[in-house]
Amino acid sequence: MRFRLVLLTCCLLPLGTLPVFVGEATAQSAAAQECLRINASPPDMFDREQRKRANKVWIETCMQAMTTDGGDLRIKRALARSYGVDGQRAEEIKLLRELGAQNHADALFEIYDTHKSYDRSDVNKPQLVTRAEAEQSLRKAAELGHPYSMWMLAVLLDRGATVKRDPAGAIHWATRAMANPPKETTAADIELRLGNFLAKSANADERTRGIALLEKYASAGRGDAKANLAIAIRRTDPARARCSRRRCAPIRAMRFRRSPRC
Repeated sequence: MRFRLVLLTCCLLPLGTLPVFVGEATAQSAAAQECLRINASPPDMFDREQRKRANKVWIETCMQAMTTDGGDLRIKRALARSYGVDGQRAEEIKLLRELGAQNHADALFEIYDTHKSYDRSDVNKPQLVTRAEAEQSLRKAAELGHPYSMWMLAVLLDRGATVKRDPAGAIHWATRAMANPPKETTAADIELRLGNFLAKSANADERTRGIALLEKYASAGRGDAKANLAIAIRRTDPARARCSRRRCAPIRAMRFRRSPRC
């Protein structure tokens, strides 16, 4: 029924006034198609001068595409990337901010990543992205459902790096990240880290739940789970904690000495 209504609407409207649906814009010009093609497989020449010339062509192609297909956010994202690859970070950040204002989650994460990867590597370089902007961008990307942003925010909230430490926030975002894990990360990886977050909680119920999760993965042979479990229980069960940390297996009782069981 919905398809028929859309088809009828399109037939009744004069040419040039067909509705454009957000997120469904397609590149029409040759420059736009070429810009996206290069973006899918960026220049990767060994020779520096050749790579520089190829990057220049990429930038010029995407700039031309912006004049005809500037409404397609993919074109602006590709142009921003071409600037970044060419080392023109100020131009890249300018476009990423424009995309971020339009709720482009990938661009928001890139703003955070610029602060983490580039602005912090050399204290003498002027910061293109401040810590406050990096945190704000990462949080907004997470709120938009960006998988890696949710996971990264959970980790940073636990560590207190870039963002102020917030154990409850770390638990919240780790729980959300489990429903949509980023690439190369499984729900099990996140659940194990969530167990670690919970095991450090001041809330007794959360702590019990966290230890149970760590025990689950320690029993499955995860070394990181065993190490975190040992830390979680070292005050209440020091003997078991030492055993877990050493990753020992049940040992038979010797004649004059009985070894602790794991």
